[in-house]
Amino acid sequence: PTAGRNHDDLKDQIGCYINTMAVRNKIDPDKSFIENFQQIKNGMLENYIHQDYPFDKIVDDLKSPIILGRNPVFDVMLTFHNIYDAKTNVVMPTTDEIFDLGASKAKLDILINALESEENIFFQIDFSTDIYEQSFVKQLVNNYKNLLKKLLIDPNKKLKEVDYQLELVRSFRKRNIQRLKSF
Repeated sequence: PTAGRNHDDLKDQIGCYINTMAVRNKIDPDKSFIENFQQIKNGMLENYIHQDYPFDKIVDDLKSPIILGRNPVFDVMLTFHNIYDAKTNVVMPTTDEIFDLGASKAKLDILINALESEENIFFQIDFSTDIYEQSFVKQLVNNYKNLLKKLLIDPNKKLKEVDYQLELVRSFRKRNIQRLKSF
């Protein structure tokens, strides 16, 4: 989502203006993280030119079939909140743990909110339990953290060469492959 009052007629109004900007990025596994990042960054800067294009107009223009309970444009959303204020009373955990905040009704297949604090980025992930299991989402988070560690070591390595899956997943795969071969 983007937020702002980019039109003069809106400057004196009270309220929150948020416009969801639908974006499609393609990651090239033959490029490095740095090259992919540059490509996505440049694309995002170009996309901001169109941030005031109304979301409902996009839906109309795409002529997507309306399916109740589904978003007509996307199933996954990533938001980044970089408006942390140290003076607020919001206490963020300082551990590297995954917390279950309880059940809620997911509006998308998966929604990832990244919240920046002074020294950390916290992730809140809402997901549809009709599609994903909690164990899958935990594994996704752990693999993401491992991917970040690997990218910090060598950001110029081709993405397809970065081994980000944890040893537990690799051993699980090997066991399943061996079981399948024994049939």
